[in-house]
Amino acid sequence: MLHWHIVEQTTYMIDMNFRHLAHSGLDVRQPLQGDEPILENRKHRHLRLIVALFLVLTVRLCAQVASGMREADLLALKGTPVSKMAAGSKVIYGWPDMRVIVVDGLVTKVTATGAAEADHRAKTATNAQLAKDDGTSKVTPQLSKARDEFVQSETGKQLWAKSYLGQKAPNLDVQKWLTDRPPIDDGKFRVIDFWATWCGPCRRAIPELNQIFHKFSDRVDIIGISDESESTVRGMRDPVIEYFVGIDTLARTKNALAVTGIPHVIIVDPSGIVRWEGYPLLQGHELTPAVVQKVLDLYSK
Repeated sequence: MLHWHIVEQTTYMIDMNFRHLAHSGLDVRQPLQGDEPILENRKHRHLRLIVALFLVLTVRLCAQVASGMREADLLALKGTPVSKMAAGSKVIYGWPDMRVIVVDGLVTKVTATGAAEADHRAKTATNAQLAKDDGTSKVTPQLSKARDEFVQSETGKQLWAKSYLGQKAPNLDVQKWLTDRPPIDDGKFRVIDFWATWCGPCRRAIPELNQIFHKFSDRVDIIGISDESESTVRGMRDPVIEYFVGIDTLARTKNALAVTGIPHVIIVDPSGIVRWEGYPLLQGHELTPAVVQKVLDLYSK
């Protein structure tokens, strides 16, 4: 908060210096419009350029010192934003003079911008910022709206992992495949389930994943990843897993996602962006064939 006041006071001091120069007997002409005089003396044009550069640097300094500010402090300082777009732990706020990205309650980026540009960027955040480039050459307004609504419906639900919605998924690390290895870069979506044999909810989710696998086998690969031993996973007879299964006793991808509760599922599109995530049995947010169909409709190229 202190840094913002420093910037405001610095700007005020510069403005006072201009007023002093304007009334100090130098060659000053009145502008055609407006109330303030403008400097026209050739000797002071260099000064104007220097001050203009200083103002630019001040704006950049303001953006740098704002990084790390708490979201609550930002809103208290700036007031109600003209636009807001959220996905997972990331929120993009738009004001007439700036666009601010907040992640996990802290400001991570501040960009000075015009009002129209801020509003436009905020409205297209799901595709341009949160979802990045999904390879689609043209996104219609209707599709963009549907994507925004879907992201909004998935934002804020309880997660037992770090949110990667709209972001690049971590690399999938597998020590050993217990089935055939899924094809690499086959253009399919991937449903990746982090599970364990001792986990009751994990086992209850398997029949639904089997159903999704058979319904969308031409467009979706389903992969189950356990951090247990090969003998433990192979020793589970019921229910039968009908999709790809691998183990990683180091739990590298699971740890990268900061998973604290299983089962945890992510749906990754062919370009590597997470399009759905969460506990597949969460009431009101269950992973069903209808949800998978929705993801395919919204994010297929």
